[in-house]
Amino acid sequence: MNSDKKTTLKHYANKVGRRFAMAVAAVIIATSIASAQESYIFMEGSIHSFNVTHNPANNFAWSMDIDPYNDVDLAPEAYDLLDGADSSAVTVQFTDMNRVQAELVYLVVEESAPNGCSTKRALQIQLEPNNMFFDFALLDTEECFSGLEYHAGIEVGMDFNNRIGTSAYQPIDSTRFPLKVKYTVRNVTDNLSVVDGNGGEYVVFNYSADNSYSLMVTETQGEFERTIEYELAIVEVEDNYGTKITHDENRRLQIRIMNHLPQTGGMDMVMAYNVTPIQYNRGM
Repeated sequence: MNSDKKTTLKHYANKVGRRFAMAVAAVIIATSIASAQESYIFMEGSIHSFNVTHNPANNFAWSMDIDPYNDVDLAPEAYDLLDGADSSAVTVQFTDMNRVQAELVYLVVEESAPNGCSTKRALQIQLEPNNMFFDFALLDTEECFSGLEYHAGIEVGMDFNNRIGTSAYQPIDSTRFPLKVKYTVRNVTDNLSVVDGNGGEYVVFNYSADNSYSLMVTETQGEFERTIEYELAIVEVEDNYGTKITHDENRRLQIRIMNHLPQTGGMDMVMAYNVTPIQYNRGM
């Protein structure tokens, strides 16, 4: 009888112990999540890196949740674990989902020890819509050259903005710089193939407080005997966090007409055309 009582008490104690351990584990998870409630605000499409203290004996598993308390996963197409999904450090790209409003998500890491014990930690992240866009100052231009100027580079005005609501906008924040830009040029007059601008390499823009930027284009050259039309296209703009910046509707293309001057002589050439300065405007 005493043996039965001891066995019953032992089972009861084990049951209570397991419940207590589960409760403690739940508290640990909840505490880990609650302690990370500082505001981490990222823009969709951006890339960020995270880490926890490395213990070589333990295993790590990272995931994205919308409810870490109940293990409700974020849709897999909404993010990409670029590196370190099973290590103590991870790099995450938050997919540009064309969100119209902010979304609260959690980056979760589960760390497991060889003895079977594990813990979860979570970081709260607010994903903001990507409303950034770029724009040419002018959609079409005409340039007149003479002498050696036919082969001079052209500065193309651009600006970079972030939409606020449906109509307002403001310059992109300085923290998103430097920006990287790729462009192409095509000779429309001769129907030639597209040429990668800047040798296919990125052109880097550093922050400008007045939101006025100039892209130096050397591939749109004039000729002395004829007028040539070029098409300039911005093919990629990326911010400091790897977020893609799109064009404003159909404003990623610019037509550039390179006029030759058939006249000879100094003043005759100057007076032959009524050439007005290229003005900068936002075009919005």
